[in-house]
Parts: sequence; structure tokens; C-alpha cells
Amino acid sequence: SAQLVGYRLNKLFISHQIEDIADSGLNFVFHKQLKLDDPKWIDPFKLVLDTVRPDVIFVDTFRRYHSAEENASEEMNVVCEALDSIMEAYGTTIVLIHHLNKEFSQMSPGDDLLALRGSSVIAGWVDSALIFRKEGGGKRNVNLILKHQTPIESFVFEIKDDEVNLNGIKLEWLGKARVVREE
Repeated sequence: SAQLVGYRLNKLFISHQIEDIADSGLNFVFHKQLKLDDPKWIDPFKLVLDTVRPDVIFVDTFRRYHSAEENASEEMNVVCEALDSIMEAYGTTIVLIHHLNKEFSQMSPGDDLLALRGSSVIAGWVDSALIFRKEGGGKRNVNLILKHQTPIESFVFEIKDDEVNLNGIKLEWLGKARVVREE
């Protein structure tokens, strides 16, 4: 929800001494009815994009912003083509917040793109991916997948309260992932 995003961002901003969200250059659009694969929503969405001219668009969560059957490759291809047309028309990057298939999410990191929920069209569409796996105690194992670059080793970070700015949070780097989760 908009309130939850605002709460989380406020905590991050406090940690980084940003006092006003207006100073951040961030713009937010919360419209859960928006469907990227529905032509009736494309023109109103493009009006917003024409006004804001974003460098980056975050779609959170991806499932909410399309009406396609996630496992149907033909339907997901239409959604991915819509994303491509937006990126091309506006010179923007699109970041999808998407979930892992529950069956694969508990497996050790391997070909993590196969763990993405839905059709393999989604995995084929992405250029890069950050796969987050909960490790317990606020720790997250992160695998960065770059399709066209040299792979980067997985790493671990922890979400902590900011001890300097008590209302803030911080992400603490814990280093390279040392242990591969056992099945």
C-alpha cells in the first residue's frame, strides 16, 4: 500500500539524512487497477509517463499489474512486449518486483531464473535479476544474475535498525555468501 511504502521510505530517508521526500526526486503512482496488458490503461499510463519522464519504473508486484495467466507463455509475451514498448518509448528502465515459485524458492541457488513464478517468458525477458532468499534473523542472501555480463558472487546483507537515527533502518553488508543452502 502507499502508506507502507511511505513508512519504509521514510525510515530509509531518515538513515540517509534526507528530510523531505520531495528532495529525493522520487514520484509515486499507486493505481492497482492499472493493467499493462489492457489497452484501456496504456494511454492514461503514458500521460503519466509523459509528465514524469522517469528514469526507472518499479512495478510492485508484477502480478498485480497485468491480467495475463502467468503460466501462459502467449499471454505473458503480450505483457513483456508492452514493457518493451514503454522502455523504448521513454528510455526508461523497468524493475519488476516478482516472486519465486514456492517449489523452487527453497532450493539452493543454481539457475535462479527458473525459480521465477510463471512462464519462462518472464525469465527470458529479464536482462538482470536480483534473487533474494530469506536466511533468517533479517538476513537475505542475494544472487545477482546478469545475462550479458560476468557473474557476480552471491552476497548476504542484514536489515537492521539504524543506531544513529533511531527511526531509521539500514542495510548492513555481511559479505559473500559462504554457505549454500542444503536441500
